[in-house]
Amino acid sequence: MKKYFALIALAAITLPSAASSANTRKFHVGAVTVSQSTGNIEPVARADADVVATDDGVNALTITGQGSGFVPGLSYLSFIYDTGSTAKGPAACLPSTPNPFTPPVMFVAYWLPTNGSHRTLNVIKTGPSYTSLASIGTISIRYDSTPAVSPLIGQTPLRFFLQSCSSL
Repeated sequence: MKKYFALIALAAITLPSAASSANTRKFHVGAVTVSQSTGNIEPVARADADVVATDDGVNALTITGQGSGFVPGLSYLSFIYDTGSTAKGPAACLPSTPNPFTPPVMFVAYWLPTNGSHRTLNVIKTGPSYTSLASIGTISIRYDSTPAVSPLIGQTPLRFFLQSCSSL
């Protein structure tokens, strides 16, 4: 019996666990100070958020966040961009050309609840919306001027106004 428990203990110590292969990054998404090439970041929300992204190393990317400074009643969402994206200047939080991410990969989630200035973000990206944490360069918080339409349709700077941007 002692040998049996010793083998179980040895296996528990030597076998890699799924949690040990996970990659986690914590970052702060701060308000944009330089407008995008559209010249418009209205309505200025001064949204700041702390975000945690965890990649299980296989097929699930979990992104959670807490933020403040949102304008109550307006809709805000986040997108992720490839490693060619920058967090500053007129091209802040824009994808590379050509864009290696599909719209389902880029879209993260809406910041909720929409009636508050303090909001949360929670999503697990799997399947066709999954990408590895290593492939992400920046994350944005954007005001959605047309929240009744799916964010996977009409992804243009004239619909989504950049409020905050951060490098990962």
